[in-house]
Amino acid sequence: MCDDRLKIRIYAKNHKSYSHIINDLPEIIVTQIENAPDCVKFLDPNKCWKGCIGYEFHIRGKQYQKCYVACFQFVVDAESHPSFIAIIEHDVNARRIHDIYALPSSLRGTK
Repeated sequence: MCDDRLKIRIYAKNHKSYSHIINDLPEIIVTQIENAPDCVKFLDPNKCWKGCIGYEFHIRGKQYQKCYVACFQFVVDAESHPSFIAIIEHDVNARRIHDIYALPSSLRGTK
């Protein structure tokens, strides 16, 4: 909780695989993304921590390059709750698919 408001941070590692969800986020969430810090690593690869990957995506035609830690950190409310669920479900599914294909073919049940 922050300022007596519940917040959620989502590490949307696979956001590119569900860009349609990101593109359709309600304005209340887009405003929070716009207010998140920009990723300094896109400007200078030597800045920020070594493992930083930043986020680069578009929402309704506008490009965003946002901080990996702060971009998908939101105040939770009734209006935005369904969008958070959609992001989490899509990211979990993308991670499952990635994990399955990362296995050797003998363990995936394919040859």
